[in-house]
Amino acid sequence: MKRWSVFSVWTSVALLMMSFAIGMAFVQEVDMVVHAATLTQASAVWTLTRSLNQGRFNRTAVLLNSGKVLVTGGQYQLRHAKAILLSELYDPNTGSWTASGNTNSAHINSTATLLANGKVLAVGGSLASAIAELYDPNTGTWSLTGNLVAGRAYHTATLLTNGKVLVAGGCYDVCGIYNMSSAELYIRQLGHGRPLAA
Repeated sequence: MKRWSVFSVWTSVALLMMSFAIGMAFVQEVDMVVHAATLTQASAVWTLTRSLNQGRFNRTAVLLNSGKVLVTGGQYQLRHAKAILLSELYDPNTGSWTASGNTNSAHINSTATLLANGKVLAVGGSLASAIAELYDPNTGTWSLTGNLVAGRAYHTATLLTNGKVLVAGGCYDVCGIYNMSSAELYIRQLGHGRPLAA
């Protein structure tokens, strides 16, 4: 009985010390999180600006050479994928939004890339669409350009140093099941996509 009692006492002491150590570690961890949050709040400030004319999600936004921001595509209703064709321009000098032409096709979960010539290339989206369009900031209009070789959504589009646009990955039909590993290049002079050689 005495050995068991001594063991119990030492066990209790050990558990108490472990609890104290864990408690101190938790306090230190919480303290670090609080400091991080405080520093984040102190180093950045958000202020409201004017709202879009049309609420939307799954859209794209591109900074133009003029300093304005082009927002295009997306949808305003999740069910039935209600697409938005209207594009809008944000002027940082006035904080206002203005309508700037409709796309020829829906672009939901698509990409928009600023090209070297100042135009914007909108690619795919909308249940794996293969349609691509060009936005001209001088006229505020959209025009169709060559289709993708393979329609896709949730892909990436990257402007390369040679002026071509690399479109890669994404999905078609049911995303998460029909994922794509293919990639293709948009060649501006030709106005359409070309499969990327393996």
